Amino acid sequence: MLTVNADGHGVMGRMHRPEDEKRMVAILASDEYDQWLHAKPGQIKALLRCWPAEDLVAEAAPLVRQQPQEAKQQGLF
Repeated sequence: MLTVNADGHGVMGRMHRPEDEKRMVAILASDEYDQWLHAKPGQIKALLRCWPAEDLVAEAAPLVRQQPQEAKQQGLF
Protein backbone atom coordinates (compact mmCIF):
# COMPACT_ATOMS: atom_id res chain seq x y z
CA MET A 1 0.00 0.00 0.00
CA LEU A 2 1.47 3.33 -1.02
CA THR A 3 0.66 6.50 0.88
CA VAL A 4 1.16 10.15 0.09
CA ASN A 5 1.51 13.21 2.31
CA ALA A 6 -1.91 14.71 2.99
CA ASP A 7 -1.02 17.71 5.16
CA GLY A 8 -3.65 20.39 4.48
CA HIS A 9 -6.10 17.91 2.90
CA GLY A 10 -9.74 18.73 3.65
CA VAL A 11 -10.63 15.25 4.92
CA MET A 12 -7.32 13.78 6.04
CA GLY A 13 -6.55 16.94 8.00
CA ARG A 14 -9.22 15.83 10.50
CA MET A 15 -7.48 12.53 11.23
CA HIS A 16 -4.98 11.90 14.01
CA ARG A 17 -3.43 14.52 16.28
CA PRO A 18 -2.93 18.03 14.88
CA GLU A 19 0.87 17.81 15.13
CA ASP A 20 1.04 14.41 13.37
CA GLU A 21 1.86 14.11 9.69
CA LYS A 22 -1.25 13.38 7.64
CA ARG A 23 -1.05 10.51 5.14
CA MET A 24 -3.56 8.91 2.83
CA VAL A 25 -3.55 5.90 0.57
CA ALA A 26 -2.70 6.69 -3.04
CA ILE A 27 -5.89 6.11 -5.05
CA LEU A 28 -5.94 5.54 -8.79
CA ALA A 29 -8.86 6.28 -11.07
CA SER A 30 -9.97 3.22 -13.02
CA ASP A 31 -8.72 4.75 -16.28
CA GLU A 32 -5.20 5.00 -14.75
CA TYR A 33 -4.77 1.27 -13.98
CA ASP A 34 -3.10 0.43 -17.28
CA GLN A 35 -0.88 3.51 -17.07
CA TRP A 36 0.20 2.44 -13.54
CA LEU A 37 0.99 -1.11 -14.60
CA HIS A 38 3.10 -0.05 -17.58
CA ALA A 39 4.66 3.18 -16.29
CA LYS A 40 8.35 3.84 -16.12
CA PRO A 41 9.65 4.83 -12.66
CA GLY A 42 9.72 8.52 -13.56
CA GLN A 43 6.06 8.46 -14.64
CA ILE A 44 4.71 6.84 -11.47
CA LYS A 45 5.26 9.92 -9.30
CA ALA A 46 2.58 11.82 -11.25
CA LEU A 47 0.03 9.19 -10.22
CA LEU A 48 0.89 9.45 -6.52
CA ARG A 49 -1.33 12.28 -5.37
CA CYS A 50 -4.07 13.03 -2.87
CA TRP A 51 -7.58 12.19 -3.97
CA PRO A 52 -9.74 15.36 -3.98
CA ALA A 53 -11.48 15.94 -0.63
CA GLU A 54 -14.81 16.64 -2.34
CA ASP A 55 -14.77 13.11 -3.79
CA LEU A 56 -14.31 11.46 -0.37
CA VAL A 57 -16.85 10.73 2.35
CA ALA A 58 -15.75 10.48 5.96
CA GLU A 59 -17.77 9.92 9.10
CA ALA A 60 -17.00 8.96 12.65
CA ALA A 61 -17.19 5.29 13.52
CA PRO A 62 -19.79 4.46 16.16
CA LEU A 63 -18.36 4.43 19.65
CA VAL A 64 -18.42 0.95 21.13
CA ARG A 65 -18.63 1.03 24.89
CA GLN A 66 -17.17 -1.96 26.64
CA GLN A 67 -19.14 -3.41 29.51
CA PRO A 68 -17.24 -3.52 32.80
CA GLN A 69 -16.06 -7.02 33.52
CA GLU A 70 -17.23 -8.67 36.69
CA ALA A 71 -14.46 -9.60 39.08
CA LYS A 72 -13.84 -13.33 39.05
CA GLN A 73 -14.29 -15.10 42.37
CA GLN A 74 -10.89 -15.89 43.79
CA GLY A 75 -10.27 -19.23 45.44
CA LEU A 76 -8.99 -19.35 48.98
CA PHE A 77 -6.04 -21.56 48.03
